[in-house]
Amino acid sequence: EDLSTAVEVGYPSCVNSTALSSGAIYGSMGTFYLNQYYRSVARECELSDRLALSTDIDYTTCVGAYSLITELEAWCPRDCEDCEDGNCDNPCADDQPERTAATCGTDECGDYLASVTDEDLSTAVEVGYPSCVNSTALSS
Repeated sequence: EDLSTAVEVGYPSCVNSTALSSGAIYGSMGTFYLNQYYRSVARECELSDRLALSTDIDYTTCVGAYSLITELEAWCPRDCEDCEDGNCDNPCADDQPERTAATCGTDECGDYLASVTDEDLSTAVEVGYPSCVNSTALSS
């Protein structure tokens, strides 16, 4: 509720402030962006257990379905990127796997993987991802 209030009321009101008008952009990003940002900071600070944000994800929405990817990448990070054209920040060497136990063999990764159910995946694929065609930011 606090994020929704910030996005719907708080940030948009910044547009009228000389000093804070650039803050209005956060309101246009929606609650998903802020939720993901806070989750990312909490993970990096190893304080995810202290985060009071709702952990309920609605996989029937585009952003909910998309979170299956963003959360997987966050909790189970890659060692390198398998990019065929070499156009990535951290390309894998020949025959090097993207993920190894060194970076994703953690309790946090295991807990995340254990939290995703068959029903979550089905809902995301059948309802959530198809709804992304209506999203400016996530349609591709």
